[in-house]
Amino acid sequence: GEEERTPLLATSDAPPLQQQGERHPREDAQPSPQLSPEEVIEIQLDALQHADVPTKDHGIKICFRFASPANAASTGPADRFASMLRNPLYSHMLNFTKARFEPQASGGNRWLISIEQGTGNQRRVQRYYWVVSKQTAEPYAGCWMTDAVMLVH
Repeated sequence: GEEERTPLLATSDAPPLQQQGERHPREDAQPSPQLSPEEVIEIQLDALQHADVPTKDHGIKICFRFASPANAASTGPADRFASMLRNPLYSHMLNFTKARFEPQASGGNRWLISIEQGTGNQRRVQRYYWVVSKQTAEPYAGCWMTDAVMLVH
């Protein structure tokens, strides 16, 4: 099935503004064997939806915590990862209006994410494949983490 996700800050359709002193809704999120693949993706999407709460790129750095070790080795450190997400291929994922996701492969390791920016005539949708895997090595053994995110052309 398809899961509708709504913004945590649903006061308007505008993306959340940077607010000094505000606590990020996913501040305490860390990889854990208790989290399902869906929960890991939802945490990362929430982090990116609030990319600049409470300061620039803070949500992106929370998202980066869930990059698999192999992914982090090629996209990190966190500041480099943030720069990558701000490029036009991925910037649509930052401070978005709404996202939906649905599984694309058995085993829960490949998901199709539809990310909306704006509403009405200004609405734009971009789709990404989100690939996650359950880690086998410590310190993340048993944790679902993100291996790759690819733009769907």
